[in-house]
Amino acid sequence: MSSTSSTARISPYGGESRAELLAAVQSTIERLESYSPTAVVVASNAPSIMVLDDLMACSRTPLVGVFPPVRRALKASVTKRIAFLGVASLIVSPEITAYVEREAAEQGRVSERPGYDLADFQRMLGHLGLDLAIERAV
Repeated sequence: MSSTSSTARISPYGGESRAELLAAVQSTIERLESYSPTAVVVASNAPSIMVLDDLMACSRTPLVGVFPPVRRALKASVTKRIAFLGVASLIVSPEITAYVEREAAEQGRVSERPGYDLADFQRMLGHLGLDLAIERAV
């Protein structure tokens, strides 16, 4: 088993654009492909949600992504209100909105996207050096 990280180019990639994320992860996958793996696990929610389809279209190696367990969270929740914690680029992306809507629809729920100001939450976590955001309750 080989492993690598995209941290050489973007660290953290939460504030990067979709195009920058795609370029960084694509470069990392190309480097991994030099080891001739039978598959590559994209072990991060942001690239799995935001750019996995694009990566799969140009990769010669099968790619497997990881995805937030929205259905499981909704099933476990008594109130059916869940929150997301993730990098800012993921939380504000149209791809996560579409993913949550698909997952929530299977539970008979429609997702909402309230216009929270993330600045206070990000400042609170800033002392940890993290680029995290919370965006919505479903």
